[in-house]
Amino acid sequence: MTTHHDPGYLLANLPGLFGFYPHDSFVIVSFSHLENNHYELGPVLRFDLDEIDDLPDFHGLSSPLADADLLMGFAISEDNDALVGFGPERLDTIDSRLVGVWGCPEIITGAPFRCLSENGAHSWHTGTIPSVASSDSMVPWVAAGELPEVDRDSLFERFEQENTLLSDAERSDMMSAAHVALTQPDGGLAAVDSLLEAIDYAADTEAPLEALHADHHLLADAAVVLSDITLRDALVAGVVAQPQAAGRVMLAVATSFPGGIRAHALALYALARIGSGLPMLAKPALMAATEEIPGHSLSELIERFTSLGLYERLLQAVTEGSLLARMRLEDYGQKSA
Repeated sequence: MTTHHDPGYLLANLPGLFGFYPHDSFVIVSFSHLENNHYELGPVLRFDLDEIDDLPDFHGLSSPLADADLLMGFAISEDNDALVGFGPERLDTIDSRLVGVWGCPEIITGAPFRCLSENGAHSWHTGTIPSVASSDSMVPWVAAGELPEVDRDSLFERFEQENTLLSDAERSDMMSAAHVALTQPDGGLAAVDSLLEAIDYAADTEAPLEALHADHHLLADAAVVLSDITLRDALVAGVVAQPQAAGRVMLAVATSFPGGIRAHALALYALARIGSGLPMLAKPALMAATEEIPGHSLSELIERFTSLGLYERLLQAVTEGSLLARMRLEDYGQKSA
């Protein structure tokens, strides 16, 4: 193991890895042994501190830590009493592969950390957290012009906000008009093209969420496209091609409509975040989608790929499927003409 895997370095990277700053949390960082003294970073899991007595079996076949060779634990709390329970006798009860647990009050640059318990000799008894903003995990955030949320709740709150610029009557009219549009000869393909143009415009203008909420033409097109699975699929390639702008557009749609439209928009938002290099933001969107529509198939498909870290394969697969969906729509339009 190298200094790139020391406790301070790992703590500084947690906000970028999770998409939020963890508080009152127990975090397990896993590693796979490569050769000699070199290890590769594996899955990183977070639990609430009050869940510490009910942790799952990390050796189980379904656990993302099943194949890990080494684990490091981190207890994060400003309550010193909450850190006392991580004595040496606790390590084996959590997992025998755990080489140590380090505690810190919060994750900010310069915050102190200390070893609470360890199995084996380490030189990392105390230290300070290096620059969080300069951590490796923050690179894609900086590229996207974003920052992790201040806490986990804030990560989910973005999906619970409502479009106050759209009345209930306007929303109802858009949803009714969408069903009529689906009966037109082009099968709704015009709405797909119009929505793709809106995504391009959002990319050029860097339109904020409020401006997208106010764009009723965009929302009306989205209601059409996301009321039909084939139209939704035809849109996906454009979402993957313009992930930053598409993410903002899909968030605007998801916070403007209920039901299937919202679930589809959240799933496409998840794809956009993966395409932006921020896959940690896909999980809460997928959770919100399946809460809206239990068993939502696209969300479950994305979750299966992301749980295995197969981001590029996922984006390639959905793009290929999107192009096929568009071909079917174009064939349908020609036959209907």
